Amino acid sequence: MDVQTKIAIFPHDYEQCVNIRKTVFIEEQGVPEEIEIEHENECTHFLTYADQEPACTGRFRKEGPFLKFERIATLASMRKKGLASKLMHFMQDVALRDYPEYLPFMYSQLTAMGFYEKLGWVQIGKKFSIADIEHGILVFPPTTNAQREQLLCLTHPQTPFYIIEYLNSLHLEK
Repeated sequence: MDVQTKIAIFPHDYEQCVNIRKTVFIEEQGVPEEIEIEHENECTHFLTYADQEPACTGRFRKEGPFLKFERIATLASMRKKGLASKLMHFMQDVALRDYPEYLPFMYSQLTAMGFYEKLGWVQIGKKFSIADIEHGILVFPPTTNAQREQLLCLTHPQTPFYIIEYLNSLHLEK
């Protein structure tokens, strides 16, 4: 299988991202469109193709001192093929390269948390509901002290205390 992931710069690519999200979140999961289609112009959108067919998508955006990963979705026919892992690795690489001072975080559906944890994400905080779907908060922690020290969230007044406590508890490489 030929797999390609890219930033969705062109309108056609962005439309493919929205089509995948509508299929997965609105049609399959019953999320209201007004909740699903928001903040579009604030985001960097990503698209993964499998054999030149759109297969999965995701996006991130700055939210205070954080980089919020969201709207990760894979078409049902393309699941269990490793495509979402490739998408996430690509997104994580772009985040760490282009936004090293922002801590990656997300609201993950509880049913998907194990997937993200295998990629290095860590659950923190309490569980909650969005559109009648249970979620939890995940962060993608730094791996070195140098990475941690440049994070804006360590000194940002809106950072929840449990995130600062978690980051300060990490025993990282020098």
